[in-house]
Amino acid sequence: MKKYKSVLDRVRILEEKNGIVYADTNGRLYKVAKVFFILSFIYAMFIKSMYFLGAALDTTPRVYETTTPAICTGVLVLGFVLLLFKKHIIGFLSLTVSSVMLMFVFNTQLQNGTEVMINHKFAWAHLIPLSLIIIFSFVMTVIAVRADYKLKKMYNKVIKDIYEKYSVNVAKGEEIDEAEWEEFLEKFNPFDYGNQFVKKADKSEEQNA
Repeated sequence: MKKYKSVLDRVRILEEKNGIVYADTNGRLYKVAKVFFILSFIYAMFIKSMYFLGAALDTTPRVYETTTPAICTGVLVLGFVLLLFKKHIIGFLSLTVSSVMLMFVFNTQLQNGTEVMINHKFAWAHLIPLSLIIIFSFVMTVIAVRADYKLKKMYNKVIKDIYEKYSVNVAKGEEIDEAEWEEFLEKFNPFDYGNQFVKKADKSEEQNA
């Protein structure tokens, strides 16, 4: 559904007027989470780069050991890009699935048969950075999805209110022409809400006289 800038401006005016405040992608909480998300990703990718470099320099063939990590790392990068482009849900899912798979793979590779506890190298090299990626991407996704829901809810409410006033004052209860309705929304002035309906109605009466 197309969103008109004029209507969005009207939504923001109403939110400010009624004291409606919530975290969104332009807010401080989202930006802080984004910074830590990027730092966690950079750290995780540095570790993965060292791993693949070591595997490439190893004279012993290890293709079977690096295939799954390589695929999962590719998905991790894809999820990172998607999230930065605000494709939050699919980005978060890609990041979570790939991170969990990488945790499993590296834990298996680093775990000794006699160890019961988590290998310390696995913890600082993989578990911590990948867990942070999941946590901060989750925070970003929750904020974005929640803000989008609230915005859509208010946007639809404003559109309904405008439509009702337009149908009464401008269309005079007649069937509303879709092209004229879209043109009205394009030119709609969010800062002069009531008067433009009156002016439009008066103009229609003058043309019919």
